[in-house]
Amino acid sequence: MKLRARLLLVLVLAAALLGGSVYGGVELYKGQLVEQERADVEDVASLTAHQIDGVVAEKADTLGYMASKPEAREFDEAGSFLRAFLETSRFFAVQLVDANGTVRQFHGDVTETQRRAVIGSNVADEAHIRAALDGELYIAQPQRADGSERAVVVMSAPVYNRSTVVGALSAGIYADTSTLFGPVEATGDESQAVVVSSDEMVLHERTQTFDEELSASATVPSTGWQVTVVRDVTATNQLVNDLQTFQGISIALVLFLVAAFGRWEYQTTLNQTEALLDGFERVRDGDFESRVSLTASDEWREISEGFNELVEAIASHEAELEERRQRLEVLNRVLRHNVRNSTSVILGYAELSRDSSADGTQQLSTIETHAKRLLRLSETARRLQGVIDSDESMTERIDVAAAVEELVDELRTAHPDATVTASVERTADALANPQLELAIDELCRNALQHNRNADRRVDIDVRTTTADGEEVVEVTVSDNGPGIPTDQRAVLESGRETPLEHGEGLGLWLVYWTAKRSGGDLHFAEDDDDGAVVTLVVPRAGPDDTGESPRAEESVAK
Repeated sequence: MKLRARLLLVLVLAAALLGGSVYGGVELYKGQLVEQERADVEDVASLTAHQIDGVVAEKADTLGYMASKPEAREFDEAGSFLRAFLETSRFFAVQLVDANGTVRQFHGDVTETQRRAVIGSNVADEAHIRAALDGELYIAQPQRADGSERAVVVMSAPVYNRSTVVGALSAGIYADTSTLFGPVEATGDESQAVVVSSDEMVLHERTQTFDEELSASATVPSTGWQVTVVRDVTATNQLVNDLQTFQGISIALVLFLVAAFGRWEYQTTLNQTEALLDGFERVRDGDFESRVSLTASDEWREISEGFNELVEAIASHEAELEERRQRLEVLNRVLRHNVRNSTSVILGYAELSRDSSADGTQQLSTIETHAKRLLRLSETARRLQGVIDSDESMTERIDVAAAVEELVDELRTAHPDATVTASVERTADALANPQLELAIDELCRNALQHNRNADRRVDIDVRTTTADGEEVVEVTVSDNGPGIPTDQRAVLESGRETPLEHGEGLGLWLVYWTAKRSGGDLHFAEDDDDGAVVTLVVPRAGPDDTGESPRAEESVAK
């Protein structure tokens, strides 16, 4: 049956049946209205509980982030660091405890007598300190502040030196609407009240009372606190009474309205449906730029938006498949070329060693060199696969300055005959792909490995700047080696390898795709000493971009 015939049949049946169903529908609606009110109160309670949970998590994350800073490990020198933390947070007091449970620093809204009494005491038996020293971010149950009715929540976080817990950072915060219960203030109004309580006390009390009320409760996941929302339902009950009056009037009007609306909806629905079908046909023919605009109603607008989002997703998926195909093509060509060449050399020298009367030391040395080259190629391919398997949303905050300083120490140890220098801006934190540290490592080690000069030199410069109105971190690696061949640059700039034009290895591809996956770029230039200058550009992390950067080895292991 055609859509036109179906629509006409539906309208006729609706006109005949709707009058009789209005009565039963209104009665049903009255019951549903009450249930909806109850469900709405439950939703508000659940939403408020999760919002409080988010605020608590934010405060705990802030404490954990401060505990991760190097200053937190300087127990005797952390006074100014802790006072600055209190000034920029809602916490009113903070303690720094060493691994033995001894309080080394105590600052905040306390008297000097209280502070001196606490410093040097052992608090290892306190639950929140034990949890932090065990490596756990801990939120204690609320307690009343001394001499006050205000509730206090104590949070603690472990202080690490690399992977070892060396202490605990503990801070107290008042539980009120200015700190943890901001969502309560936004939820409560003249017709709705909110109560927050723990197992032992009421943390936030209601101030309103209602003649007719409905309540629902939810639990804050991270703390177990109970959030109870109480709503005034006097207006709802009045609405139910009004519905009974409306019931009689609506039956008289419904038949007339159905007739008028049916004709208009009949024509509108046909027009919108035909436009949508035309859009599907264009997409089926490969036109991923096709869009539809259906504006007859909110529902049609939602269908229009859904169709357009679907087409965009299909186009994005097609582009992603093409990009992955190109990356697999790079891996295929580079691996085939290098593995084939190195294998041919190994086989040739093995045969030469077998047929030669000499001791074969030189041949074996060559075989070993090419075998190691294959091993390095395999390792780089594994790292490169990690970048390929990631997407642009997999970014994290990375302390580039710390990573480069650690890398410089490693390079100086591994290459004592080379000069390795670094100029580092301390605040150069990047928001980049987890493989960023490996990409920088690859640039520096390649610069040394391909440099045959007696006075090998690698200079690393880390700085922040602005590009196209966005803050970025630039990591520039320069050397006095032979430079990067033009054909290898051309391969990277085209984004694909061809049978006649391919790179010598995967190292630069690792750097290139890490930059792209980070939303950044890779630039090449010539050094005054005829060496290479490679600049890796990635977005700079903002103040709200939190998280710790794992070391490169941990990223690869994942």
